[in-house]
Amino acid sequence: MYAPPKSNVRSDNKGASPALLYSPAQVGVGTFIGGPFAAIYFLKSNFDALDKGDLSRRVMVIGGIFSCVFLAALPFFPENIPNNVIPMLYLIPVMLTVRKFQPTKKEIEDSEVFGFQSSWKVFGVSLLWMLLFFAISVGVMLSLENFGVISFA
Repeated sequence: MYAPPKSNVRSDNKGASPALLYSPAQVGVGTFIGGPFAAIYFLKSNFDALDKGDLSRRVMVIGGIFSCVFLAALPFFPENIPNNVIPMLYLIPVMLTVRKFQPTKKEIEDSEVFGFQSSWKVFGVSLLWMLLFFAISVGVMLSLENFGVISFA
């Protein structure tokens, strides 16, 4: 469960605009659509807005390692796996992280310090990361085929 920081630099800024966060639902939908790179982006953005630099860096390291392993393993997944299983491999850990370390929608609504990011931004960012993940995936698969590791024939 998310515990707000005892001293929040942003709370001293009474007249300043609120720090914008992605709600748990926005993170979930954005991750499902955009893939593991989008998950890293949404988690890192929220941790940066929450002023939790250590968790932000941890997301970058763990997310980067997971994404590399995931990309390398992708060609070896069985073809008969249902399409929704693959996104669940990264969606479940992301949602557990959000639940434990980030505020709920209600906590964001009740806060004077935080606001919500636009759902249109979630859609745009997710689409961008999905296209980037697709391009990298195709590149990885073509490279593996070129080196004789896998064959599409």
